[in-house]
Amino acid sequence: MPTKIIYTPNYTTVGNPTIDSDYILSSLNSSSGLVANSTLLNGAFNTFEVDAKITTGSSISSNQIFFADTHSDACSIALNVVSNKFCLYLSSNGSTFDIAGDARGSHTISTNTTYYVKLTFDGSKYVMSYSTDGETFTDTITINSSTKVASLTPTIGSWIKNGTTGDSSYFYGSMDL
Repeated sequence: MPTKIIYTPNYTTVGNPTIDSDYILSSLNSSSGLVANSTLLNGAFNTFEVDAKITTGSSISSNQIFFADTHSDACSIALNVVSNKFCLYLSSNGSTFDIAGDARGSHTISTNTTYYVKLTFDGSKYVMSYSTDGETFTDTITINSSTKVASLTPTIGSWIKNGTTGDSSYFYGSMDL
């Protein structure tokens, strides 16, 4: 069974994102997001699962990162939306996307829609899947590789480079934390 990454509200805010009483993150921009206060996926995990519940905004045609990490060159993991498709980037070294770069799913996603997104690694492949009901998941990206991703300090809502500055690839929608 994969190690399930459960993100609890233990983070540092960058900029001025909105977090409401139900822990829904919104009001993201190029200088806002969340940075976890601890490192996950430090290379010790042979399997893992990352889950996210996102609601797309009124525009999903540009590159929008909703889960990444704080590396300055290449994220260990970047889950994002590009040209109305889910997209995945994976790095084993934090400097190049040597496992997967710009791997796009086949499903065209819709604006103003809630999606449950799951990334799993079983030791031999990475699978990104999605659901609109949280129950029935459809695989949209599969990367056949046993190479593990680099250590990960998660950023939520934007690629917060080096833990301090935002990137133009922020998520226009909202996310449940």
